[in-house]
Amino acid sequence: MVNVTVEGSSKSDIIYSNRQLDLKQENVIHQYMTMLYDEHGFSVKQPTKEQDISGIDVILNRYNKEYLVDEKAAIKYLTRDLNTFSFELYKAGYRNSVGWFVDKNKLTTYYNIIYPKSFTNDIYNLDSIEAFLLNSKELQEAVFPEIQKHKIHFDNVEEFMLNQSSYKGRRYFVINQYMKLVYSECIRPEKLINIVINKQYLRDIACDIFYKDFRKE
Repeated sequence: MVNVTVEGSSKSDIIYSNRQLDLKQENVIHQYMTMLYDEHGFSVKQPTKEQDISGIDVILNRYNKEYLVDEKAAIKYLTRDLNTFSFELYKAGYRNSVGWFVDKNKLTTYYNIIYPKSFTNDIYNLDSIEAFLLNSKELQEAVFPEIQKHKIHFDNVEEFMLNQSSYKGRRYFVINQYMKLVYSECIRPEKLINIVINKQYLRDIACDIFYKDFRKE
């Protein structure tokens, strides 16, 4: 981690992403979730390589309905009680790079939004896990019109966010009481622009909710 001076703050930590570590931790979370899928009556199938590249982490089936699921876990905040979740719109660090939430090449039909919790910050020793299964199309249809009310589109979102005040390497814009845009210039190399959505809002629209307290076992 490197300290640098940025606009709006004397110093801020630049966070460099580690994709290989993320993939390893995501695989651990998937093992936890496989157990919960079974408890909720889902059959589990692993995707093909082509499906995996297209955003599908796991294929679920229940009552003859198929779910092409992209698992998204808050693996960097194991000790926190999060009340939001971030959905990736744009990678400003890469030229014209769409985020997974708006990528039309993704075959995902559902997101599984996962909140793992470990008081010891150990992904191999979780205290609890909570997750919401969300219909991707329904979520997008709820979110995109709210963003567009402010005349924000993919082509101008970076320029729009650069006009917002910067604080500790991030710029914010409130969409409504449930959603806000966050431009994380401090996350390198991606420099992500995310739509950050209230956890209770996501819970209310979920088609299934998973929860497991491992301390009681």
